[in-house]
Amino acid sequence: MRNGRGVTRPVRGLPETFLGALLLLLVTSGAALEVEQGFSIPAGGSCLTAECHTEQAKKKYIHAPARQGETCHQCHQQPEPDQHFFEPVAKGGDLCHICHEPTARGRVVHAPVMDGMCTACHDPHQSDHKGQLKRKAGPDLCLTCHARDGSGDQGSVHAPYQSGMCLNCHGPHFSDTVALLRGNYPDGLYAPYGPDTYFCFKCHGTDPFDEPRTLDATQFRNGNLNLHFRHVNRDKGRSCRACHHPHASVRAALIREQMPFGTAELAIGAFQKTETGGSCAPPCHQAIAYDRLQPAPVGMKVSPRPGQDASPEELQQVLEGGGDDEDW
Repeated sequence: MRNGRGVTRPVRGLPETFLGALLLLLVTSGAALEVEQGFSIPAGGSCLTAECHTEQAKKKYIHAPARQGETCHQCHQQPEPDQHFFEPVAKGGDLCHICHEPTARGRVVHAPVMDGMCTACHDPHQSDHKGQLKRKAGPDLCLTCHARDGSGDQGSVHAPYQSGMCLNCHGPHFSDTVALLRGNYPDGLYAPYGPDTYFCFKCHGTDPFDEPRTLDATQFRNGNLNLHFRHVNRDKGRSCRACHHPHASVRAALIREQMPFGTAELAIGAFQKTETGGSCAPPCHQAIAYDRLQPAPVGMKVSPRPGQDASPEELQQVLEGGGDDEDW
């Protein structure tokens, strides 16, 4: 008790050791009471009550175990009874694979999938986006990790990329093809040509590559000499990636500034597109021009050119008639 000067003195007749024991008893009894009355969690009870986790199971897409709040134990375990503390029943992707079939089974696997980081893209409980994605499928989600190709002043953009349709070309989990593509595509710079060689043909027609001579299948021609055919339709054909970027370029027709060659990047020199043709200076050969109306001379040795040259009158007639279906 305190005297008139605020000094604490022992209560008469009560030993100090007794007072200490009494204080310890009160503290420990209060702590036990707090645990018992604070978070007593009944077995099999729902986690979604008026008091707990009311924000869950509200969005459009809800993970099945989280829908009712009574099956949370499928993913979460409670190490200590009556303690509001939980941990996953397994770690990383091993947890998801208890129910979901493993997705890391292709020749090429998306890095988060390989590392079991499912929650890098998916919310484990609920989402407003299909597949419980954390963001809308496409650039909103993909560009949280991947850098955007091109800039605001790019000269050309691939239509699916511009529209944010990443999943039209790429699988999100795995693929048997380079860059997680959804169809066939050569790994290297060269490939024998065939209509099934390139996934690109699901959208782009094969007409620019079918015939050595054409007046309308492609703008990449010298007179009626089909330069797409000469580059691609051969046993050692150049793949699309040799000249074109799949997403965006500061140049017209998605022409690259650099060409991948093994582990190197070789500069593609000056490229110019004109009203009736153009010119380029790739690392493969010397600078060369082409023109659909007035065929440009070729100043280097070339392989035989099958077919006959079109007459000037035929070339002029095609241009005046609005030919050139493909803008590449």
